[in-house]
Amino acid sequence: MERLVDIIRRSIPQDSFSDAELMTLLAGTQDRRYGLIKRAIAQGDLVHLRRGLYCLAEPHRRHPLNLFALAQKIYGP
Repeated sequence: MERLVDIIRRSIPQDSFSDAELMTLLAGTQDRRYGLIKRAIAQGDLVHLRRGLYCLAEPHRRHPLNLFALAQKIYGP
């Protein structure tokens, strides 16, 4: 079975992503998606930034995180 972090690295070009982007990748119910995300966070593959916003953990990142781009995703009126 393929790990969630591998699916994300293959399909999403950025290292930070939202819950809406994961919704397009993962089939099934919202509870199933949340379970996969929760398991990946517990294994140390994902980092929860805020509700609905995640990033890859340090060993899985392709590039350093751009803090200004993250700030725009967190608060972008």
